[in-house]
Amino acid sequence: MAELRKIRWLLKSAIALHLAALGYYIWTDDLGWHTWAILISGNLIGWALHSVDQLVGANGIDGHSVRIAG
Repeated sequence: MAELRKIRWLLKSAIALHLAALGYYIWTDDLGWHTWAILISGNLIGWALHSVDQLVGANGIDGHSVRIAG
């Protein structure tokens, strides 16, 4: 379960960074650091979701479903 907590924290942080960078890009219409932040955070989101899928599996932990988002 500790692994799920770490992945959940990573997922929330990556989504926050992704939305902040995307919002900044929309607000300024300028390509800069936030472009890399969007790409990196998008990859982190994908990695976190894949890790949860691998860790939990199709049936959940001990047959119980797992809620990821808070």
